[in-house]
Amino acid sequence: MSVHIDPNRYLDPVQYDLDPVDETNRAWAQAYAELDQALAKIAPDGKLYVVCGLSRAGKTTWVQHHLHRLGEKAVFFDAAVPAKTHRQKTLQLAHKHGVSATAVWIEITPELALQRNRELPVETRLPESTVRHAFALFQHPDTAEGFAEVMIVNADDPLP
Repeated sequence: MSVHIDPNRYLDPVQYDLDPVDETNRAWAQAYAELDQALAKIAPDGKLYVVCGLSRAGKTTWVQHHLHRLGEKAVFFDAAVPAKTHRQKTLQLAHKHGVSATAVWIEITPELALQRNRELPVETRLPESTVRHAFALFQHPDTAEGFAEVMIVNADDPLP
């Protein structure tokens, strides 16, 4: 029962246009509720993969490639979560359920992220300032913040 959780899946473009802060907070709350339920189901011998990195790094592609390869008791949290403070809630939920957490950092240069963003259809592109802002916030995940392991995947490398 591998589970893929992406907070963006909960964003409603109609509501987002009306109140972006409230809509974003609602989406994240729903994602954390889904994560809490998924971790409860796989505890204690399951594994959480927090797949992080800049937008357009290939996080979702990595998850889709590994979703069924890493076992039935795997949960994938797919979000930029650039700073340690952004990853804290995810790690708290893993700890609550006694589930081991691995950070999967998809490493990409801002230039490549911006290039990939420009290649997308206009309606799915992010503002350049959004990509640059996330890069400015990014702190490399490490075991000191609570991860059992940190995997680094280069965005240029082909998937195994």
